[in-house]
Amino acid sequence: MKENWQALGLFMKGLSLVQSGKRQEALDAFNQAIEQDATFARPWNGKGFVLSVEGRYREALDAYDRAIQLDP
Repeated sequence: MKENWQALGLFMKGLSLVQSGKRQEALDAFNQAIEQDATFARPWNGKGFVLSVEGRYREALDAYDRAIQLDP
């Protein structure tokens, strides 16, 4: 499988933003990574994490489910 470097970079940006406490910006970065490559499981997982911390549990579960479908 060929790496999508732009999606990977956006995912890494999202991780950095989560660590900085900038959850909305992290969510935006994860969503941008998903737009670049919807088959890349890691940003779906990151999205699930941010949504769960925000108390948006149904949306978080959906994102986690998608991550698991893509990379069991």
